[in-house]
Amino acid sequence: MRGTGQEQQGGAVTELGRNDLSSEDKEQLIRLRWLWEKSYDISTDGETWTATRQDDPDVVLTASSSQALWLAIKVDNAKRKAETGRGGYWIETCSGPPYFVATPPRPRSRDSGA
Repeated sequence: MRGTGQEQQGGAVTELGRNDLSSEDKEQLIRLRWLWEKSYDISTDGETWTATRQDDPDVVLTASSSQALWLAIKVDNAKRKAETGRGGYWIETCSGPPYFVATPPRPRSRDSGA
């Protein structure tokens, strides 16, 4: 739809084209989607922020602010990673999405029996 101020993505109007979202909310929506696009579908109606896990659509996280949703996603993502049994930790960066660093395997010692 040209001239309406609404952006289209795949034929559907996105939240970014709505006039009832503040510029700050639009910016936060873009940021959250960029950081978590491979794991969560994120949306907002201006009052409620929602994230749905892509690997389990029954898991829906909601929050009253983008910051609260960010924290809920971090907690949920950490729980999901812990369930996989992979040991390690997350590193957050200012210039990109957080990434997971696996804990190196324990060193093996060879006992020659001597």
